[in-house]
Amino acid sequence: LQVDTAWDPVREEELELSPLFRKALVLGLGPFLPWMLWWHFDLKKFRPNEVRRVQISLACVFAFIGIGWPLIIYKTGVIGWIKYWFMPWMGYHFWMSTFTVVHHTAPHIPFKTSDEWNAAEAQLNGTVHCNYPRVEILCHDINVHVPHHIAPKIPSYNLRAAYQSVKENWG
Repeated sequence: LQVDTAWDPVREEELELSPLFRKALVLGLGPFLPWMLWWHFDLKKFRPNEVRRVQISLACVFAFIGIGWPLIIYKTGVIGWIKYWFMPWMGYHFWMSTFTVVHHTAPHIPFKTSDEWNAAEAQLNGTVHCNYPRVEILCHDINVHVPHHIAPKIPSYNLRAAYQSVKENWG
């Protein structure tokens, strides 16, 4: 909970402070939650050997914003920026954020404090396998998600075989 770079759920004590706050979270963030999950770069939550790569990633993003956005706007106007960058980004991000939320939140997936957390258990039990008929090709089989957490470098075309192996060898 304290060190996750992508997910920090609202704590029970925060919800108990005010029923109005709880209702505002559910009603206000509910439909927008997939768009709210985009900022994964709290540098304090990364290991020291990862910080440099995260900084480079951020620099690339900000360089594109500083150079790419003005070029798009110059060539196509603000409406062009909305049509050719913002709306595709919103669609893609909604798609991937929705998959992320579905894969990492289920009643049987516990959130643990850092002193209780175990990497192997988290990789095997901290995500779910989902079946999405007809759309799996659009997400490169990432719905077969458990092997992705065990070894993120497994190519998407091998995720199904890897999942079968995990089931046979680890239950």
